[in-house]
Amino acid sequence: MLSDGLQGNSLEKYHSNEPLIRETAEQVIKDFGLFEMVVTFRGDQGTPYDELFGQVLPHIRSLMEHENARLHALMYQIDIPESWWARIRREHSPDAVARGITDAILQRELFKVITRNHYRQRRL
Repeated sequence: MLSDGLQGNSLEKYHSNEPLIRETAEQVIKDFGLFEMVVTFRGDQGTPYDELFGQVLPHIRSLMEHENARLHALMYQIDIPESWWARIRREHSPDAVARGITDAILQRELFKVITRNHYRQRRL
């Protein structure tokens, strides 16, 4: 689903990496907090990625139904590339679009965490 040098399949191997997903959750909590949306992550429900996905998805569904402009602002804040957005919008059902947006957000946030950690380690 994802492009621009970041393939979703290449990040799937990190979905069960609790420390990375915790950092990703912190980034999601920060970004969603800017829009007065609360995401809680305990890391104790199934796989860490699935728990975070389950926390974000209801927010995305609500934004799609009631506040499309706010959804676009959130996507801009998180820096979702337009090419991802275009692919997601081609989905046929609202549920598939909501799941696609949620996945794109989490993949982008995870990529930020991995990149930040990579450069942090290089400085050491």
